[in-house]
Amino acid sequence: MYRQHMVRNKNGFTLLEIMIAITILSFIMGIVYSSFSAISESDRRISLASESALKARNFFGLMSREISSIFVPSEPAGAGEKEDRLNYGLICTKEGDLQRIDFTAALSDSGSMSDVALKEFGYYLVSTGAGEGGGHSLFKRIDATPDDDIAAGGVDYFLMDGVSSLRYEFMKNEDELLDEVDASDKASLPKAIRVEISLINAELDIETFSTTISPYLAKTF
Repeated sequence: MYRQHMVRNKNGFTLLEIMIAITILSFIMGIVYSSFSAISESDRRISLASESALKARNFFGLMSREISSIFVPSEPAGAGEKEDRLNYGLICTKEGDLQRIDFTAALSDSGSMSDVALKEFGYYLVSTGAGEGGGHSLFKRIDATPDDDIAAGGVDYFLMDGVSSLRYEFMKNEDELLDEVDASDKASLPKAIRVEISLINAELDIETFSTTISPYLAKTF
């Protein structure tokens, strides 16, 4: 009996044992692959979300600095002088579903009060067509020589592609929000501006970010 047992072990594993081992190994590999895929997918989505969040944060940083510095004089010119004076303030117009915002702001490029200059700023979207992802391109306008037309002149700069929408809401009071505004004097400036931007990521998913900005400087003049 002892000799027969030794001979049987030398013959190797049986087919059933091999099949059981393969089944167990396949089950373990399936768990490992599923875990790896889930981790990779999570990392990919976090990376996409971080990229979109960085774009939105940089954009809000630009707008916050400029909108908080919106400037209008304490005593706007009379009606008879309007054609001969600079146009100060904030306007937002709509064309279809697209909004455009233009305003005057007193800013310093160096951070010094002695270097403060009045400029016109504008933000608007341009459709990129019906290609992959669709969406719009975001542009910024800067006019270092303000004139009587708050929405024209200066140089236009490309900021980013892949913008699904860009919306503004203007708080006239606590109970009233407007999506259009024409404020050329301090009395009609909104108390706060809510900015919402929706971005299309590399997977063609849309992520939305928002912030609220107050035109602080406008209240001090």
